[in-house]
Amino acid sequence: MKKGKLCRNIAIILFLLLITALPLSWYLLPEETRSENSENRTLAEFPSVESPEDIPSLPAAFEDWYSDHLPYKEDMVELKSEAELSMFRQLDSDQVILGTKIPWLFYKAQDGQAIETYKRINQFTDESLQAIGDVLTGFSRDLSENGIGFLLMIVPDKETIYGPDYMPADIKVMKDRVHRTDQLIAYLEENAPEIRVLYPKEELLSGKDTAAAGISPEGETWPIYYESDTHWNRIGAGIGADTLLAALTEGSVGCMPPEKAVSFSDLGDGSSEAYPEGQPMKKKGDMQNLCKLPEAFDSREFRVEGLPQGSLVSQVMSPGGEAVYEVFRAKEPGGIGKLYIAGDSFRWNLRDFIQGEAEESVICSRYYLDTEDIKAKKPDTFVYMIAERYLHELAGLPGVAAPALSYTEDFVRTDY
Repeated sequence: MKKGKLCRNIAIILFLLLITALPLSWYLLPEETRSENSENRTLAEFPSVESPEDIPSLPAAFEDWYSDHLPYKEDMVELKSEAELSMFRQLDSDQVILGTKIPWLFYKAQDGQAIETYKRINQFTDESLQAIGDVLTGFSRDLSENGIGFLLMIVPDKETIYGPDYMPADIKVMKDRVHRTDQLIAYLEENAPEIRVLYPKEELLSGKDTAAAGISPEGETWPIYYESDTHWNRIGAGIGADTLLAALTEGSVGCMPPEKAVSFSDLGDGSSEAYPEGQPMKKKGDMQNLCKLPEAFDSREFRVEGLPQGSLVSQVMSPGGEAVYEVFRAKEPGGIGKLYIAGDSFRWNLRDFIQGEAEESVICSRYYLDTEDIKAKKPDTFVYMIAERYLHELAGLPGVAAPALSYTEDFVRTDY
């Protein structure tokens, strides 16, 4: 009897050690390891109760916090993803769709409406179109009264460009419905013709098959969006920038104008340990990081040479290391006056192609839009750049129809 009781006690102790050892070991790791966040969102904060009204929502808030901060969560996600891929050739994720060819991935999270836009199931209502039109018209007229032109640049989602090639067959497109981007453009053309709209879908589709192949030394068709990331790569950004510059100068669009002697390479030049000379350049995409997918899902990276150079004049860095506001001056302006671009993360690769073209160019995050700064800078043209999965946000334009994010004391401004 005593022996049986001893065995039970040992079993209980071993069980308790098993369920507590991993969580306890987690807190012995360095803080920077425990605070790593590869998800494309802000993690839930530990809930607090500041008033009796907060109590009913406390259990759900705690569950969200615990789910986001579960010890070894990213390691467990990685193991789960590898098991699903190796055994079933599928990916169980509420944020990412596995394309028909590795390493292609597509985005379906609720950060925007990428997959809904691709499937054409999120068309605008008449009221939504009017709301967007009213906001853009009012903003455009306000800028015009200050001598500033306005251009709305809609960046095609990766799904728009590569969905027909690599999207699984069970993701059906409602082809009898108008795509909501075309719906918005048609509405603005009819009801707000003063709003200039640039939507480089056709240029990117053409570049996908011709421009990328034309600039590859081996004639290989290079991708113009990252395979495992939501954004365009430097080739795609170059096509987008060329389309934008042509619109600003009323010139013709020709992907990568040869007179600029622009060249691309997918091989490292040895300037960084991450990209050894002569070795293929790879990067982990944001969707790859979300699901902790292996190296087989790395995206090809490209570098570009021969671009007109710009000098960084001023910069604001967020606590997370993102340049949310930058001012450049071209060393030899390419016929463009002053330019002010507010955009989402697609602006990151675009800025390489813009900073040496305009006499002065301001490139900032659209979420920190400051209309007074725009008027103070007095650009010839203000460009509002938005990915099409976020088009519904135009009705509540941050900084215009809704409050924008503000810099805090943790932001660092540097003037050069």
